[in-house]
Amino acid sequence: MRFCFFSTEISLTAERFSALCKRVRAEFFLVYNPSIFNDYLVKIPFLSKFFGCDDENYIEKLIKKKPDLVGMTLYSDVQLHRKLDILKKIKERLPDVKIIVGGHHVTISGEDILKRFSFIDFAVRGAGEGALEGILKEKDLSELPGLIYRTREKIVCNNWKFSPNEELYNIPQKNTLYSRKFPYLKKSFVIDSNYGCLFSCSFCYHSIFDKKSIVFRDPKRLVDDILTAQKNGAKMVFFFDDNFIILKQKTLELLNIYRKKISIPFICIVHPTLLDEELINAMKEAGCIGIEMGVQTMNEELRKKYLKRFEKDKDIINTMRLAQKYNIPLKIDHLFGIPDQTEEDHIRAFLIYKKFNISHVSTFFLMLYPKLEINKILLEKGMIDNNTLVDIEKGNISNFHKHPAVEVDPNILKLEAMAALIPIFPYNFIKLILKKRLYRMMPNSLPFWFFRFFIYFLEAIFSKQHVMSRREMYIYYKTMKDSIVSKIKEFLKGGIV
Repeated sequence: MRFCFFSTEISLTAERFSALCKRVRAEFFLVYNPSIFNDYLVKIPFLSKFFGCDDENYIEKLIKKKPDLVGMTLYSDVQLHRKLDILKKIKERLPDVKIIVGGHHVTISGEDILKRFSFIDFAVRGAGEGALEGILKEKDLSELPGLIYRTREKIVCNNWKFSPNEELYNIPQKNTLYSRKFPYLKKSFVIDSNYGCLFSCSFCYHSIFDKKSIVFRDPKRLVDDILTAQKNGAKMVFFFDDNFIILKQKTLELLNIYRKKISIPFICIVHPTLLDEELINAMKEAGCIGIEMGVQTMNEELRKKYLKRFEKDKDIINTMRLAQKYNIPLKIDHLFGIPDQTEEDHIRAFLIYKKFNISHVSTFFLMLYPKLEINKILLEKGMIDNNTLVDIEKGNISNFHKHPAVEVDPNILKLEAMAALIPIFPYNFIKLILKKRLYRMMPNSLPFWFFRFFIYFLEAIFSKQHVMSRREMYIYYKTMKDSIVSKIKEFLKGGIV
């Protein structure tokens, strides 16, 4: 069977599915549209088309692969309906091809997806490896975990669990699909060491799933994957887990093997209630050069009341102090759009971050996924209405971490740009700008994408720890450069630019 995965962003899912196809001796193809100027940073269609990233080009590439099965990940974001339109066009031109979708939007609303979009044949809730393996082996559909499919009479939703099959989760991964076209990506090996989350934050899609267990990669197999990446040119590992230290003993076991066998440093994500002196010491000895932590807000009351995050300010500050003590750069995730959040809340948080020499502050906006508790809170607070709630359930909302999905005060939007400056300038200078509200002097007329590009540029230049910003800026640069070189060659040959 020929399986083609269509991607508009770099996807660990594609890497896992590629490894799975090799295991079951199915052919795997990746069609990746870098989507520059048509992503969550900025949407400028004519530039996207000029640089060869219009979807029609990539649909053509997929058609030429003559796949039997086409897969795509769907998120509840600004790209959802664009992706659905891509799949519809593929089905129109390849009516016999089967289309399968997964991702958190499908996990939440999979049955609704099949009811509304007849061109989709299968949807998968939870980790998709088990269902995909069964389809590739042409097993009985009723036996495949998490699969949603049609019979003549009805839509069938198979039983599922949030965590993936442990054996399939441990299939070796090389993560080379995207680096073939973008060689710089080889420098950072992105992989997860565990799957799942034990917390239930009101704004996160994890909160509505049954999460009784975390699945861990076998540490020896994981280290083997990293050793392979190291031989292929990796200079750094980014553990992209929701929480690298979710179970202390498991983490210590992995760190011990990593310290003995791996010679390249790593970055990871932690939770403020779980990091202690023993863990951070072991992380430092194993080669940790960066930590990322979700704080969201330094207003403890708002965190608890609206976000259902129950860590104390002292837990967050303790993590900051530990990072300072062991000289490990700490990157903070800070959230905009929380109910009752004030300009002063952001200023106070930014000054605390600066006081502890936080290496980087990544700013995000509240996202509105279907069926989440935060949606009810926003409705009660009058920040959204019932029509918006219906739109959220259908995915009809301008929704992404880098764009406000709820109305945000323009002055607070200007503060978002300030976050990128926190690591660069001295404390007293940052304090002066914040306390005197000098950031308000930025003109309202500048488009929002200008600030987002400005922030991402600063992140990529000044924060070695911000792996994702560097990777995304590189993809923009490489795609634009290759397109311009190609057009010049066409022109020199007498073609039309």
